[in-house]
Amino acid sequence: MAANIIDTLYSDISELLKQLEERKEVSIQSFANSNLRKVLLLSAASWFETRIGDALQTFSTIHSNGHSGIESLIKRKAIDRQYHTYFDWKQKKPGPFYSLFGDACGDQLKGMVNGDEKLKDALAAFLELGSLRNELVHENFAAFPFDKTAEEVYALYQRAEIFVVFVEEKMKDKKFGRPEAARVAVADDFVV
Repeated sequence: MAANIIDTLYSDISELLKQLEERKEVSIQSFANSNLRKVLLLSAASWFETRIGDALQTFSTIHSNGHSGIESLIKRKAIDRQYHTYFDWKQKKPGPFYSLFGDACGDQLKGMVNGDEKLKDALAAFLELGSLRNELVHENFAAFPFDKTAEEVYALYQRAEIFVVFVEEKMKDKKFGRPEAARVAVADDFVV
């Protein structure tokens, strides 16, 4: 898999910390480690926010058959500046996200995640990352007692990535959420 911006950031942070250690720059290494792992956390959470928003916009485009008015309405009222409402970050629960899609689609998503241990683990990592991001931002970034290493943050990101990819794939699936009884034939890029 090609490196993305978070992979590159982690690699750069790791290399910097390694060089500081080799040069025995203990004070600078400690300062860099303390702050760069927070930057990595914020960057990963922000990257996921962008990707989830883009996935929802894709879902909107596909299921509105490209109707610009519907797409704009959804973007302005359901996507822009709404990410913080998609999940219960404090309780680390996905319920609000599932409910965005209504009962049938939400239950379908929930069932897919709950039926797959790897996805359940990925969701837990995703929610932990988002929860930590909120704590960091809302409880004084500079003084926040953040005990995860850059390696631990990156590992959390890698686990969470599986959930984000799952959401992206489901949002592109033209058949997702359509009840079996009312499923319509899908031909190339439009519903017949």
